[in-house]
This record gives sequence, C-alpha cells and structure tokens, in this order.
Amino acid sequence: MRRNPIYSSVVYLAISGYFIISSIISITMLKKMVLLLLSFYLVTADKDNSDECITRGK
Repeated sequence: MRRNPIYSSVVYLAISGYFIISSIISITMLKKMVLLLLSFYLVTADKDNSDECITRGK
C-alpha cells in the first residue's frame, strides 16, 4: 500500500514529461516548417526580383 502513491506519482510524472516533450517537439517542428516556408518564399521572391532586374537591364 505504501508503494502505490509513489508509483502513481512516477507514472504521472512520466506521462506529463512525455506530453511536455512531445509538445516541445511539435512546436519545434512547426517552427522549422514555418522557417522552411519563409525561406522558400524569400528565395522565390529574390528570384522574381532578379528576373525583373535582368529584364530592366536589357
């Protein structure tokens, strides 16, 4: 009977830790996806701007 509260607290800590870690991982993945999308958008915008400069130069 004495081990039961310790065991339940350990299980609770493990579950809460797992949820915290999974949420942190999902947030970092979302940040990476947003950064990739932003970098891709910036690269395409730079390409469009360079094309405009080339056409203006000609």
